[in-house]
Amino acid sequence: MAMMPIGNLPLIQSEKMGEDTTLLSKAIAVTTLVSMFTITVLMILFTRI
Repeated sequence: MAMMPIGNLPLIQSEKMGEDTTLLSKAIAVTTLVSMFTITVLMILFTRI
């Protein structure tokens, strides 16, 4: 669960409060891309054990 991408709720809340959401949307995109790689690698490693 620690490697899963963060949810979109913080982005929605930030938009409602009128905050700048540029950094937050980039963080969501990065964590999604990184999680796709790390989850795949860990699945490969754990299935070989």
